[in-house]
Amino acid sequence: MDLLLLALAARLLVAPGGRVPAFYFIGASLLFYLISDVVYGALELADSYEGGNPVDAGYMISYAR
Repeated sequence: MDLLLLALAARLLVAPGGRVPAFYFIGASLLFYLISDVVYGALELADSYEGGNPVDAGYMISYAR
């Protein structure tokens, strides 16, 4: 899923034409989601993730945008 989102972000960045304000909201949402997912994965590998972690806030921010 992360690779698909990264490919989508790359496609959005290289697309020609003007940028509408919604473009920046979508970009910020993708960025928050990818960062949260990478941090969550690292915490899971270290076996130190617990519910209510600040990483969950990153997911919520990415969904709210």
